Order: sequence, then structure tokens, then C-alpha cells
Amino acid sequence: MLVISNCQSEYLAPFIELALADCACDYLPCHEVSTAEQHAGIERHLEESKESYQLIIAIPLGSVWRSMSKDALISRFGRDRLFFIMNVYFSGTHPDLTMVGDIRSRLRTPMGDPHSRIALGGWMAGLGEDEILGLFNPAMVEKLGFLSQIEQATVELRTREQDCDTKYTDELVHLAKVAFSFYTNNHPTPNVLASYVNHIRYHLVVRRQARSSDLPMNAMLATETLAKYGIWPVYPELKSVLAGNFPVSTLFLLPDTHLGSDLISRETYVRHSIAVYEEAGREKVAGFRQAQECHTLVAGALAK
Repeated sequence: MLVISNCQSEYLAPFIELALADCACDYLPCHEVSTAEQHAGIERHLEESKESYQLIIAIPLGSVWRSMSKDALISRFGRDRLFFIMNVYFSGTHPDLTMVGDIRSRLRTPMGDPHSRIALGGWMAGLGEDEILGLFNPAMVEKLGFLSQIEQATVELRTREQDCDTKYTDELVHLAKVAFSFYTNNHPTPNVLASYVNHIRYHLVVRRQARSSDLPMNAMLATETLAKYGIWPVYPELKSVLAGNFPVSTLFLLPDTHLGSDLISRETYVRHSIAVYEEAGREKVAGFRQAQECHTLVAGALAK
């Protein structure tokens, strides 16, 4: 069996091996493939493995992904050996988080790829550190539209799963609202991965594409998690749209222990983010589409 997905693939594959009977699961992390040479290598591997992979579980990728795209996989392996799943991405509980630059040229902060839309937009608007920190309040969060982000993210999920063989949106949104389920928008916690794999197993068994191992899926089976890439907090200012006992915080867990400490405050994160922008220069930062969008968002909220 083969799993084709993004950074989630190396964590989905072990869960799937446990969930299904007599299952050995390889994985291809598509986000690590960018060069023509890498694409050629994937092409050769898939062609050489054409008869050995009896089932391929994949997110439906577009033509830019060449041999890993949905159409290319169908052409090579036939529809019956394919099971398409949704990329588990949810922005509802982290509406302030964004990436700057494309996947091959990210502008990085102490949290790695993620940026605060408030911090970046405030800096673009010419605000100082204290003024930016002052934007983190319930009234501003509402003006920025962050309180409706769960609804918007739900719509995005339903759109994304239209090309998939299973529908997981309702379960995912429920989990995200009642428990801490995402370290960042595209890094789900083990409880989400276990739930998703259990969901996938059910549909594969019903479709007679696999047999269940009958092992209960739960987060305790995870030997490693995506937390090593950092944890973005769910802000206290979002409390009104979450379950009453939802764990909110203003502390950031850094990837790979940057800055000599695993855990930093919102104040420290904003300060270091501003330093990143100052070092890069306003001209360079303003050249990123996402920076322009953050500027427009914050400036619009300030004008209300």
C-alpha cells in the first residue's frame, strides 16, 4: 500500500498499517518533491511499483504534481486501486496564522513558516511593537473576522472533499471545536489522525478494498507527532466560538528549540517577528502577496 500526501503522510502511514490487516504501508510526501529530477524519480518508482501497490491512498493533487496527480494516478493504476482522501487542513482555530511566500521560498519567523497576520499586517501599517500587541484584543479579533473563521474553514473543507472518496468535514469540525486538534493549520494532532484513519478504515472495509485489523484507533498509538514542527496557540480572544473547556493560550512552542527556549510568550514572538521583517526590509516583505493581504486586513480593521 502507498500513501501520497503532504507532511501528514509519514504519520498517516503508521496509523494505517495498524488499522488494516496484513498491511505494509509506504508513503510519498509530495511537499518534498520540487525538482525535475525528483519528479522523474517518483515517476520511475510508481511505474516500477505498478503491480505491487494494490491500494493507493492519496490526496487529489493537480497536474503540477505530475505523476502524483489524481489524473496521472488513475491513468497508471486504474480507479479501483485508488482511494482519495482530503488534505486535513483547518484554519478555523488559528485564524491569525498565515504563510508568506510559496512553498520553495518561505519568509521564516522563529515559528518556522507560520506568521501572525496581526503582527505582519501591523508592521506593514507602520505600527510599533506595543501598538501591534495592543491589537490582540476581543474587539479587534472580531473586526478582523477571526470569530467567523470556523464557518469559513468548514466551507473550505466541504469544497476540498468533493474530489474525495469519503466525507470527513463534520467529524473534523466537531473535534476542532471541542479539543486542541491542530498544532498549526496543516499539522493535526494524533487524536485527529487516529479519528481520520478510523474513518478511512471504515470506508475501505465497506468498499471491500481492505480488511480491518480490529485494533481500536486512538492517539496513544502515535510514536511521534507533528508537534516537533512547533505549536501555535489557540488564542483566548477566540474563546466565545469554542467549547467551554477548550484550552486557550498565548504561548508558542518553537520548532527545534530556536532562541534557546522551547516556549515563548506572544510578546516575545511578536518582537522576534518584527526583527525578521526589519532585517528583510520593507521592500522585500511588501513584495509578498500575503504581506499585502495582511496589511489590507489590519488597515481595514483599524478603520472600522
